[in-house]
Amino acid sequence: MTASDDSSSWSFGAGVPAPSGGAAEPPEAPGRRPWLAPGEVFAGCELLEELGRGGMGVVFRARELRSGRLVAIKVLRARQTRARERFRREGELTAALAHPGIVRVHAGGEEQGLPYLIYELIPGGETLDRAFRGRSERERAALVRDVARAVGHAHRHGVVHRDLKPENVLVDANGAHVADFGLAWARSLDRLTQSGALVGTPAYMAPEQIAPEVGERGPWTDVWALGGILYLALTDRRPFEADGFHALRYRITAGDLRPPRVEAPGVSPELEAVCLKALSVRPEDRYADANELADDLDRALRGDTVLAPSASRFRLGAPARRRVPWALAGLSLVLSVGGALWAGRHLAARARQEQTLRRLVAAGGPLDALEAALADAEGDAALLARGHLLLAAGEAQEPTGWRRRLEHARRAEELWPEYAPRARILAARALLRLGRPGEAARLYETSDGTLAARRAAVRGYLEAGEPEQALRVARACAREDTASREDAVLLLDAFLAAKQDAEAFAWVQGLPPGPTRALLRARLVAASGAGDPGVLLHEALLRWPTDEGLRQALALHRWLREDDPFSALAALGRRTPREDTTRLLQRALQGLLEEPPAVEDLARAPLAWRRTAGRWLLGEARRELALAERDPAPGASSSRGPGTTKARTALAALARLALHDDLEAEGALLDAWISEAELDPDELDERIARARDPTRGRILRAEARRARGDVSGACAELCALPAARLRMIPRGLAALGELALAAGRPRKAVEALRAAQGTPWERPEQAEWLARLLEREGDTNGAAAARKRGNALARPLPPAERFRRLQALRSKEVGKRASLADLLAGYDALLAEDPGFAEASFFRGRLRFMSGARREEGLIECLWAVERDPRLAVSLWKTALVGLRPGGPLAPQDLLAAGTARGRKKLGQLFAICAQVEHSGTREVPADALPQARELLAEDPGSAPAWLWLGFLAVRAGRPALAERALDVAGAAAPRCGLVPFYRLLLAGARGAPPSAAAELLEEAHRLNFWPARTPGWKGERYPELACYRDAGGSLAALFSFGR
Repeated sequence: MTASDDSSSWSFGAGVPAPSGGAAEPPEAPGRRPWLAPGEVFAGCELLEELGRGGMGVVFRARELRSGRLVAIKVLRARQTRARERFRREGELTAALAHPGIVRVHAGGEEQGLPYLIYELIPGGETLDRAFRGRSERERAALVRDVARAVGHAHRHGVVHRDLKPENVLVDANGAHVADFGLAWARSLDRLTQSGALVGTPAYMAPEQIAPEVGERGPWTDVWALGGILYLALTDRRPFEADGFHALRYRITAGDLRPPRVEAPGVSPELEAVCLKALSVRPEDRYADANELADDLDRALRGDTVLAPSASRFRLGAPARRRVPWALAGLSLVLSVGGALWAGRHLAARARQEQTLRRLVAAGGPLDALEAALADAEGDAALLARGHLLLAAGEAQEPTGWRRRLEHARRAEELWPEYAPRARILAARALLRLGRPGEAARLYETSDGTLAARRAAVRGYLEAGEPEQALRVARACAREDTASREDAVLLLDAFLAAKQDAEAFAWVQGLPPGPTRALLRARLVAASGAGDPGVLLHEALLRWPTDEGLRQALALHRWLREDDPFSALAALGRRTPREDTTRLLQRALQGLLEEPPAVEDLARAPLAWRRTAGRWLLGEARRELALAERDPAPGASSSRGPGTTKARTALAALARLALHDDLEAEGALLDAWISEAELDPDELDERIARARDPTRGRILRAEARRARGDVSGACAELCALPAARLRMIPRGLAALGELALAAGRPRKAVEALRAAQGTPWERPEQAEWLARLLEREGDTNGAAAARKRGNALARPLPPAERFRRLQALRSKEVGKRASLADLLAGYDALLAEDPGFAEASFFRGRLRFMSGARREEGLIECLWAVERDPRLAVSLWKTALVGLRPGGPLAPQDLLAAGTARGRKKLGQLFAICAQVEHSGTREVPADALPQARELLAEDPGSAPAWLWLGFLAVRAGRPALAERALDVAGAAAPRCGLVPFYRLLLAGARGAPPSAAAELLEEAHRLNFWPARTPGWKGERYPELACYRDAGGSLAALFSFGR
């Protein structure tokens, strides 16, 4: 029977011989399908949903068509013969082990080249580690006993599981069910695993399994894994943890284990003894099989005496004690005199060590000297514990340092249990920084019992995704006499995390009216997505303007939800906050917005704050880099020069945050890009794998491959990048052109280089690369056109000639002295001679847009022109104003339809929204307008018109700090655009600035040749921000007299 037989030939009955064979890859089945998806019918079952996916296969919830029962169907993806035989053996062994504690197999076979097994479905089943949550010690131990009973049944049938772990046990209302016998072994079956090969999950591998030279594997191997699961049940920790495989292997084979009652003092001594016996290093010291382990667990749960020795008499990895031969007694007597002399000197040295240690502990350091003194110190346990506590509260911020601090905290508690509350708090802080919030929460909860520690436990449980535990502790905190608003907020968060929305709503509604209830209502709205919590918080602040909690909540909403630290800082006001958290928030925001950014206060801030700050700093760096690449300084490359100084400053601040995540990885790639530093290949690969946007990192990797002579690999690297991202990076386009030419793969490069034509990032050298690639493909006409375009980009028309020819065309258009076709032909001819002439491109697009001839294409061309020369935003503003006036050629829906066309779709949508809001004069801004602008700027942070229109929408939406920030960026990117001072004038009006300041802004717009009141269709009444200047006189009066 071979692995490619039909499903009908598969059978799990008695007497079926085990398959055997080599590891050769089977031939492709003729009807082999690419893969499966929910909704398909496979193996007589309708696939309903995917339950899980691994490296070897996928598990679906399915319905058998014949019986109608729900089942789980596991489908193998691997094609290797050994993997398929092991899969089939899993079915055979599991089907033979009929037991309520083992997941049953209904059928198995192959269909269209895909092996499958049909299992019973465990409805509502959760993995054993999740089932432990919220259960008592006895309930957890009873679950482990049930698992041991099921495994013992397999042992009686000669089967060893070899991969027992919590993830392979499912728990439902009927108890525990052992699953996944894919690595199981039985003496009656042929060996599929090579001798000495490692199989299983390292953290639950017995010594003889992780180090095959230690001994033979058998039922006692499963007993060790069950001991590891029992240790997890008693302590919420795995028995052995290490930073790498070799370190873990050493700890397991050496029996380097902290007894359960050291990790969790409340553990039953009997259960600890059973656990330690199961985890013995030597197999002969363990239970013979899982049934013996289950029997001893039964005794422990009944309160009877267990077979396992107590922990005080048990040495996990120690060899058996041997008698000292009498012959050695004389030798010991001879050595005793010399030993006494040595002991005297040793005691004196110990006294000096203790004196040094006392001095260092009293002074609180230096910490490095204290750590050195503790390394060899002995004696006063309380003194040693105080030293370890000082080191646990030390200054190291990197992951290795936090791990050392965690070990010091644990050592302090072990040496002197009276220091346990302080030690556990310090250990919990370290665990939080190491990304282990669940463990931290349990330590906080069992530390000093203070309200602050229990609040920290709630936060830890919430971060770890354990809402039931968080809700349990939060309820207790809220019942305290000294409970505050912070406890109410934590309780609401726990309600929402536990998906008890109705109970949360009823509880909030039952609170008395006041700022606390308003704050909680805003959090409910934020969680449900049924409104804008910022509006509710702003209204509450108008009613209770001195409430610091409301200010803090609004600031956090503006910063964490809307990524707007300027508005967040403005929401806090200028007063010095009374609460520590609010003061920390204020200092963190002030430091973030300094030049250069100061992030020292963020080191003590929650992870969410630090990640948001990191995202902000990365966005600042990306914007500065994008602006520098779009308009490089004279004589500088597109990625270096004065324009990138701020980018490097922001990246340096991001590195100091020490986030060790995708943001830091992308920041490191950007820094290497700007500095043109060479990164180690492994370091480069690691950062690319972690970065959210690895485009520039992959270009760096392609350049490194080209430097090593791997032209084909470098070209493949760039060809795999999306053209939409690549075309925005001139350096990447140039590298692609050069590499595609050298590697003989021109098609992708031609596509990307053509996509970059007409964009603000187009360069003459790109046209030359395109010409050479087209020549390689035999397209001589296309190559000639590309080369002609490149020459024209390199040598544009003189400014006077540009102006003369454009004015001639504009005069014909205004005077209607030429047909539409003749005007378009004139613009085409001018742009053929000078393709970089943004103004000519804009007016050609405007002509198409206003006339209705290819309206969408016309607006896209206008937008590209505005991107290239932001001064043209004024012309686009006038176009919308003229077109949308009564009797004009445009309706609002025309503008919106054109704005959502292909090409610069998001920029078009933003412009359409902005024009409609201006034309209508409404104070209402669409709810999705500001998020759309931020999304666009996340993709293209160097877009000056996007910053400009974001500034206007922020003014109209009542977000002055955000508006000021956006207009500052727009002004730096487009210093000669007259709309910038005009929108600043609107901002001044919204803030109630004096008429003199407003008049200066209007004069600045006039100096930049922008006279808004002289535009046909102008109405000052459309700008409610200007109403305060209606009677101001002077130049401001013109805003309300023209255009009537």
